[in-house]
Amino acid sequence: MFAEVIIDIKHQQVNQVYDYIVPDVFSSFLKEGMRVLVPFAQIQDGRIGMVVKIKDESNTAKKEILDVLDLEPIISEESFDIIKQLKKNPTILLSRVFEMFVPFDLLLDYEKQVTILRENEIPQDLFEHFKNGIWTLKKQDFNYLSRIKTLEKKGVVKLTTHLKTKYQPRLDSFLVYQSDNALLTPKQQACLAYIKEQGKVSKKEVKETYSEHIIQKLIDLKLIFETKELSLSHRDIKNIDELDLTQDEKNIFDNITEQIQKGNTFVKANYQDIIQPIMLYLKKQIQIGQVLILVPELYMIEEIKTYLLPYFNEAFIAEIGSHQTKREAYINYQSIYDGRAKIILGSRQSIFTDFPKLTSIIFIESHHEGFKETELIYYDSREVARYIAQKRNLHLMYISHVLTTRDYQLYNQNSLNLVSVDDALSYSKITKIDMTDELKKGNVNMLSTYLKEKIDNAIISNQKILLLMNQKGYAPFVMCRHCGYVPKDPEFGNVLHYYQKDKKLISSYSKYEEPFHSTCTKCKKNTMKPVGSGIEQLEEYLRQTYKDEIILRIDKDSMKPKEYLELLKDIEQSPFHILIGTKMALKTLLRKKIQYVGILLFDQMLKLPNYKALEETYQLVQDSRLIAQNELIIQVYDYENPIFNQLEGLDFYKNELKNRELTKMPPTYQLMQVMVEGRSYLKTYQHCLRMKQELELEGILVVGPYASHVMKDKDYYRFIMILKYKMLDESLHHIFRNHEFRIHTAGDIIWY
Repeated sequence: MFAEVIIDIKHQQVNQVYDYIVPDVFSSFLKEGMRVLVPFAQIQDGRIGMVVKIKDESNTAKKEILDVLDLEPIISEESFDIIKQLKKNPTILLSRVFEMFVPFDLLLDYEKQVTILRENEIPQDLFEHFKNGIWTLKKQDFNYLSRIKTLEKKGVVKLTTHLKTKYQPRLDSFLVYQSDNALLTPKQQACLAYIKEQGKVSKKEVKETYSEHIIQKLIDLKLIFETKELSLSHRDIKNIDELDLTQDEKNIFDNITEQIQKGNTFVKANYQDIIQPIMLYLKKQIQIGQVLILVPELYMIEEIKTYLLPYFNEAFIAEIGSHQTKREAYINYQSIYDGRAKIILGSRQSIFTDFPKLTSIIFIESHHEGFKETELIYYDSREVARYIAQKRNLHLMYISHVLTTRDYQLYNQNSLNLVSVDDALSYSKITKIDMTDELKKGNVNMLSTYLKEKIDNAIISNQKILLLMNQKGYAPFVMCRHCGYVPKDPEFGNVLHYYQKDKKLISSYSKYEEPFHSTCTKCKKNTMKPVGSGIEQLEEYLRQTYKDEIILRIDKDSMKPKEYLELLKDIEQSPFHILIGTKMALKTLLRKKIQYVGILLFDQMLKLPNYKALEETYQLVQDSRLIAQNELIIQVYDYENPIFNQLEGLDFYKNELKNRELTKMPPTYQLMQVMVEGRSYLKTYQHCLRMKQELELEGILVVGPYASHVMKDKDYYRFIMILKYKMLDESLHHIFRNHEFRIHTAGDIIWY
């Protein structure tokens, strides 16, 4: 008997399965999804691995498994199905995949217990291990498992698996009424009467009125007793059926219910506008199982929770996320596993949690790119959810005021139902400003006359205005006006942004930075100049025009997301009238708090060298419309751009999907970017050609190879290819492995 094992090392050189011999002592109970200790390389005392397959034959197995760490598989059969889908990416780190499903520091501990059913049939050497008819197995008892299994088949014993508690949840003290007594002081009598009326009441609540001495006296007289329990409020789920829903809200709920019975459903609305229909839907669902609510950013977990608490007992709600301590996360996972948690709130990785009673998955602001993981591993939690919903026959709901092109494709294929409640959005009006007219009038400033007037009026009227410029730094890049040299990130090949305050050039993709010098490093002339406009330049202009104390800049360079979120809670009371920011500033928390939104450099966003530029700009406009309470002002040079005529209905998606089909881009095709690095220019290029030939024989479209903008990094030459495909098979994985060359992949275009 042999086992295929994935080693817990996150490195491409060991990114494969290894065969090991299964010793007889483990053969009776070892299963797929268990962790094992195996000898690997020079580490003979054991490296943690995960068993992914049990088989009868192997040509490569030479070493034995040293130990088995789990009594039960920690990865379910359904999770294995998802893993098989993710493994189709040829360079995905397999150890990272398994860690997503089971974070090793949150693993639940299990123990097996053997209970005697027919005592006289238990062999004497086994009977010695039982205490009061129960034997809790330890690691050294695994030798007896095969014999115990035989006894279990005969009905002599019962073998069960129990969850061992690693962390105990905090318990609260409750006071419970027991009996009356007439010989009490007035205060003691009043305290007892209050507890009697409640039956059971929180000790903390009683202490708000009565002293510890009075409570202890009643306990000593055995008139009440103290018990410690989980902190459960003693109210049930509010009867949401009796809420005063408007007729529109009733229609929305009925429409959602009708469509979701037919299949996956997209609700085109801002979730804040349909809270009560959502609450009613949740109530119906948790009566039969669990609901997972996914949000694109961690801060939204707390926001959604505030909407839930008026309707649901807090004990029914669990959170999953990196914002928790290990103890909190473990206790939450326990409550999910044993079914106490009915509503689970989490971010993208929560989709990989093994929910025992899941009936529905809901994505809030489902258009957000935060549902994609693009760093350590490439996946889209929305696509994973579709696969899970199909496998388990779950309800899947996306809620957002704006679709993605992928959503429209599924809708067009009748794979996604659409419930449109746009009337609830109350979009602001849009005013376009033709910047070519401004130039003709002699206005060369960053702000049009109209937008400048709106800022002035907002300050006078004590209102807020948000100015969006989705370009970090002082300028997008610097260039030598003599030789044309543009400094770039040596790792990713993207241009470096110029930050005037620190006199630095900084990369958006990595932590790389270098000092700015006006002298060109190539031609040695004093001709390096900033090109274009960034948010720092806008800030400089505004601070020269208005008072510093009324201006707030919001981007990743000026403040941490946590600081910004704290500020947002009280933004209406803040002294700031002018907020300037990148896309990061567009949070739904700003809704109804900002009167005007202005978008600058609109044309620049449309012309970015990215196949998603049009869609991302369209979404930015819709997000801005949602936040601007009175008016959205867009400064544009291409005044007749058709995007402005496609803000209502589905015309934008129809045209965008058609363009993607013609260019064979997502979502009609999947993308993979491949970077190959080698010490020889010619050999590296030739290897790319061989890879291209093999891939094209399998029906995969390959663009390139072409030299990277950073052709050589240290001693390695770089070539890039872009793959367009419908599906990748694991049989092609060998193409992406070669010890002579370093091969990197990305699930999107990030290298140039």
